[in-house]
Amino acid sequence: MSSTTVKAPSRSSSFTKFLANNGALVGLVVLCIALFIATPDFLTGRNLLNIGIQVSTVAVLAFGVTFVIVAGGIDLSVGSVAALSAMVSGWFFATAGLPGWLALVGGLVAGLATGVVNGLASAYGKLPSFIATLAMLSVARGLTLVLSDGKPVPTSPPGVVPRQ
Repeated sequence: MSSTTVKAPSRSSSFTKFLANNGALVGLVVLCIALFIATPDFLTGRNLLNIGIQVSTVAVLAFGVTFVIVAGGIDLSVGSVAALSAMVSGWFFATAGLPGWLALVGGLVAGLATGVVNGLASAYGKLPSFIATLAMLSVARGLTLVLSDGKPVPTSPPGVVPRQ
């Protein structure tokens, strides 16, 4: 009978494995600590709420794209379609004079329509999703530019002068 000894994993290898599995989280914690040291206002409730509000749009878009990636596809047009939907809503509200809820529905319909076109091009047109969404990226970006005439669309209520 031979006796073999099993070596216990060293501390450095378990730490390396932890970093390999959680590198992004460790990087985020290190970055937060560094920013807190640089400016103590960083970890205040007001600033964290501000960061959360600014990140929320990207988080919602990323959540939706996650399903596309898990299904084995790719969608390059997400940002441009989001901009087009927002511009359609803003244009309906500011230029066409529709009520806010109806302008919001118009933006959602614009996003839905671009998604349907992407889906039809991939499913029935047999285009790879990379190509279909790359084309939609250009189309949505162009339509956004045409709708806005290259300028911001003011959405403040009548009589309120927006800050310049």
